[in-house]
Amino acid sequence: MKRSDEYIYEVFKEKNFSKAAKKLFVSQPALSLMIKKSEKALGVQLFNRTTKPLSLTTAGEFYIEYIKKIKINEAELNQQLDLLRGQQKGTLAIGGAAFFCSYILPRLVNEFKLLYPAYTTLLTEGNPQYISNLLKKGDLELTVDVETLDPKIFTSLIWRQEHIVLAVPANNLLNKKLAKYSLTFKQMFNKEYLNSAYPAVSLQEFASEKFLFLNRGNDCYTRGLAMCKNAGFTPNIIMYLDQMLTSFNVARNGEGIAFIRADIMEYTEPTKKLLFYKIADVLATRNIYIYYQKDATLSAAAKRFVKFLQENK
Repeated sequence: MKRSDEYIYEVFKEKNFSKAAKKLFVSQPALSLMIKKSEKALGVQLFNRTTKPLSLTTAGEFYIEYIKKIKINEAELNQQLDLLRGQQKGTLAIGGAAFFCSYILPRLVNEFKLLYPAYTTLLTEGNPQYISNLLKKGDLELTVDVETLDPKIFTSLIWRQEHIVLAVPANNLLNKKLAKYSLTFKQMFNKEYLNSAYPAVSLQEFASEKFLFLNRGNDCYTRGLAMCKNAGFTPNIIMYLDQMLTSFNVARNGEGIAFIRADIMEYTEPTKKLLFYKIADVLATRNIYIYYQKDATLSAAAKRFVKFLQENK
């Protein structure tokens, strides 16, 4: 695929020139100039720059479909070359926590399967210790998680970042006092929380509240305790839960305040029973990692899946 096509496709994915430029490691003016040159050469405008987010024109929609076909053809070519080299491994085994295996990885695996239909991908769900043991034994090739695994044993690649926010029952009286900080489900779903115009709140404001925590050993448990400590208090934990979605639902029922992934809004029903708060602590942002065994030689399928993940953040 030509470099200009890659640039056009990245702008399409990000729907924003600045974000696309960061992903492509070029300046925003240089990227804009490249796109304008491509549009001039084609004799059509590909992007409607008057909309927010950026949208495709009719010509742009046709062109993106053309790029997608090229990507599929390239994937098929690479897959056939893998077969000829004898490098293809029939089954790619991937592990992850319940959240990733339930909501994030299945869609990505299906999209990967469209590009590489000859690869079979198996997902295994489990807690970090169970998954890391399988990875160490070679029963899994890759895992995606937020937990920190032993760097002496595993190689880690940062896939993307995610944000931890507070979910607070809407009937909590603190919401009136903190109205300028609160965000609705819709605002969270639309990712408005990423806008710096929305301020983050100090956890100190919630020092006397009841908290719902994930079980000990979970990164969100450790991170939640550390953020509360940074704010000068020990949280009053009234319930420990195994899954973040369960914690979200218990908070929605008015039982307490929960630390949740900001992206969880994409996988649950809209609600007016909760308000959400950005947290004024650096620990509220964390990395999601791709892990594999340090001394292992990844199969062609695993290498392609890692590349696919990095292209689909």
